[in-house]
Amino acid sequence: MADFKDKKIKPLPLIDYGKVPPTAIDLEEAILGALMIDGDAYTRVAYLLDAPDKMYKEAHQKILAAIIDLHKNKMAIDLLLVTDKLRSNNELESVGGPLYLTQLTSKIVTSANVEFHCMIITDKYLLRELIRISAEIQTKAFDETNDPMEIAQWAEEELMNKFDLDIEGRATFKDALYSTMMDITNKAKGLVSAFIKTGDSEIDSKISFRARSGILIAGAESSGKTKYVSYIVKSILDNNENVRVLWFSMEDSKEQIVRSFISMGCKLTTKQMQSVNYTIKDDDWTRINDAVNQFEDYNIEFIDRVCSIATIMRKSRSYREKHKECLLVIVVDNLGLIETDSFYRGNEKDDYLAGKLKDIYDTTEACMFILHHITKESKNKLNINEGYRPRSEYIKGSTRILDYIQQAILVNLPRKYKDLVSEEKKKAEMFNAKEIKGKFNVERFKNEFWSINPKGDKNTKAITDLFDNTWNELKFVCGSETLDDGMPITVGYLMRKYIEYSISIDEVNRNREVKYQSEKFSIYTFLNHKKFKEDYKPQPSSRTFYLYGNDISRAQFIQNLFIAECVKNRDGSDIDDMNIIRYNANLDYNIFIPMTDSGWEELKNSNDGKN
Repeated sequence: MADFKDKKIKPLPLIDYGKVPPTAIDLEEAILGALMIDGDAYTRVAYLLDAPDKMYKEAHQKILAAIIDLHKNKMAIDLLLVTDKLRSNNELESVGGPLYLTQLTSKIVTSANVEFHCMIITDKYLLRELIRISAEIQTKAFDETNDPMEIAQWAEEELMNKFDLDIEGRATFKDALYSTMMDITNKAKGLVSAFIKTGDSEIDSKISFRARSGILIAGAESSGKTKYVSYIVKSILDNNENVRVLWFSMEDSKEQIVRSFISMGCKLTTKQMQSVNYTIKDDDWTRINDAVNQFEDYNIEFIDRVCSIATIMRKSRSYREKHKECLLVIVVDNLGLIETDSFYRGNEKDDYLAGKLKDIYDTTEACMFILHHITKESKNKLNINEGYRPRSEYIKGSTRILDYIQQAILVNLPRKYKDLVSEEKKKAEMFNAKEIKGKFNVERFKNEFWSINPKGDKNTKAITDLFDNTWNELKFVCGSETLDDGMPITVGYLMRKYIEYSISIDEVNRNREVKYQSEKFSIYTFLNHKKFKEDYKPQPSSRTFYLYGNDISRAQFIQNLFIAECVKNRDGSDIDDMNIIRYNANLDYNIFIPMTDSGWEELKNSNDGKN
């Protein structure tokens, strides 16, 4: 087979066609003049004039190259600096000297029309490229040793690169209608799955990943983003057939990622596997080898370096071509490390990348996971009131990426924040009391219940002995009141309800000035007014609800908590608690157990067994 990559074929001379190639020399002169009189003009047209050969005249190509070089080096652009740049390149005289450059600037008064002029110049360039490509096709075709299919593939790549064609993306409404009905029918018959299974009941029911979609996973530094996406990818590989994964590991090395997979299988930390303050034992080797055998058939290909968006696009499309019938998963770790041409900066770069990434998962029909960071603003001490909950506005750079992706998941590892853990542990201590068994006498009342809040309130000012009156009220309630199911009310139940009530008042008062805070009922008033019959579930907007849902007692597991909150889901319902997934996570072993109600109970029972 002929190799066209290194084989240089001289195209047929344009003169053979008897025509002058498409050009607009006068517009080239006007553009270069405008760029030198308006230093900011090139930024507006950089996406059009990204290469010197966009100009036809050789002298103009050299001048444009000097302008591009100045821009890449973040230098100003004007007549003197362009002149100096050409002089340092030993090209000043070959372009016509300082006089010619001065003449270029004197021919133009304003840069107002420079973008429109550049569009015309780009059209002329593309016409010349079509002539070049067609000439090379002829030359290759006349060489009968060449494979016709390779010539066609080469021509397609050239056209795609120059024109960004997407012929497969075009369809009439009738075609789209037919394909939609086929999709509905196949999914109804179970021939095609509507979503990508993970085996994680929370993800599958609340988020549901799909092909041809982008999923942003963002969080603070060291919040477990890569470990979480490793868990998701493993889950997809284990629960679906014919899966291929293309992983752009620009932040963590491929070895780090592979170690996280092995950790899931052998229950050794990545540090232990690197023999950091640990000696690997024989039984460890057995578990490591078993894990390796489990994962060696995973079809994952790593691109282990920082990549440009052009490289990601090319590699993704090429990978899809190799695996046309497979479910394709692409991981990009992470968005901030993707390189682009230097003229894309700041929010412009982010907006450009967002569009290109959408183009990739659309054209490859991949499920793409895009990892990203949030700003340090999320660590602001004021955010403790929300449990350091990540917000969409904390996403680094432009939030334009949210316009293009199907799902956005913000992850949080609460144990990162010592002040938050300290506050939550105080709640946990109240719930850590063992189930009340045996005789509950006045001494136990004093130590276990009264100690929660020995203060009075406005309703108890006339009571001389609050302790004795509260003790008597407790005995009366336990002897006369019942639950909705008819069962007698116990002291343990009343203690729990008062703790829930107390925490709910603290939550309400958290952001209020002292003079506006609600007074907390004494234990006596709580019992006497039958406040234990009310519901004290956390408000959906509260920190407690974000962290634990409806069960405040879960505060005792703050060290295990990992939260994934879906703040955007085009395939799901409105944003509510159904979009918060809480895990009992062990990041050392890369284990994530969804904390459904049964999951919390299982964790609580295992924790009780250790105590």
